[in-house]
Amino acid sequence: MSLKLLPLLIAPALLAAACGGDGSTPTPSPTPSPVVVLPSATPEPTPTPLAETLAFIREGDIWLINADGSGRQMLLDIETDLGDSVFNLQWSPDGARIAFTSGRGFFDPSLENSEIYAVNADGSGLINLTNDLAQDFLPTWSPDGSRIAFVSNRDGNNEIYVMNADGSVHINLTNSPANDFGPTWSPDGTRIAIFRFHPDGNSDIYMMNADGSVQINLTNSPANDFGPTWSPDGTRIAFLSDRDGHREIYVTNPDGTGLTRLADNPAEDTFAAWSPDGSRIAFVSGSRGNFDIYVVNADGSGLTKVSEHPAVTIGPLAWSPDGSRIAFQSGPHMRFDLYVMNANGSGLTQLTDSPEDELSPIWQPRSQ
Repeated sequence: MSLKLLPLLIAPALLAAACGGDGSTPTPSPTPSPVVVLPSATPEPTPTPLAETLAFIREGDIWLINADGSGRQMLLDIETDLGDSVFNLQWSPDGARIAFTSGRGFFDPSLENSEIYAVNADGSGLINLTNDLAQDFLPTWSPDGSRIAFVSNRDGNNEIYVMNADGSVHINLTNSPANDFGPTWSPDGTRIAIFRFHPDGNSDIYMMNADGSVQINLTNSPANDFGPTWSPDGTRIAFLSDRDGHREIYVTNPDGTGLTRLADNPAEDTFAAWSPDGSRIAFVSGSRGNFDIYVVNADGSGLTKVSEHPAVTIGPLAWSPDGSRIAFQSGPHMRFDLYVMNANGSGLTQLTDSPEDELSPIWQPRSQ
């Protein structure tokens, strides 16, 4: 697989939010005495729900938009502030900051370097987190928001690094002669999955502890395995593989056992994204410039085509925090607008309609 295809194959981020409860049984309380409630002179106002917000890229700049298409505004003018373009948007887990890559070197190593930046959700506090002459890209927040894993070639080849969220203390986790990409944190923050390109040309999924120790090859296949993403409960990892002749979605346990192909079809699958509750996986599938969105249960059952879009559909898929909707980019002839639809394909809403490309929508996480 050519490394030049990586910007199209790596989904920046792949969204996952863990759900749960403590399962304890409450202790019965004494029966309360009757309480008389007097009517208020002024009725309490009904709280207005916060608008659901997506960040996206437009003409190389960072923009925000509400999920109903209202409130579109530029968050950061990259050309003015940094003199370059932006890629790999990633919200922090609390929704307070966005990390991103800026720099032309992300696409062409012969050009200038790329850096990782962070900015507050209101556009303030822009900071260069990497600030070196290498190519630094693909930032991924740890689940607690205290660290960021990323890819850098500062040691001569692409390795996985981790740094504090303020940009301090950069550590090379992989120290491998191969090229490593796609770091994704386990939901508990103790492990990181990556994919590694070997000198012989194939790639495998690897697992390591969050400090870089105990690196294990999970797939160990002569095929190309890439794009790992954790299930929200941390029990499964989805990834893409061409081991059966064309690119399809597989899932495996974190120890490499239980390998399962989710969808068997002649098309090319990509951009797998777990639903927030871990019950489903959405992905893009198609060929010859005609792509659609599918949703499948996590056990491989219930494969359903959920998009009937006359245009080409391509790009990372983003589940809403409550799992009810999916945002994506779509358009003919590589000219993209943003859309949102219900997870079953109904309620398709076009959020943008402009001559400029709008790309890579990601939902702002709900603050805890």
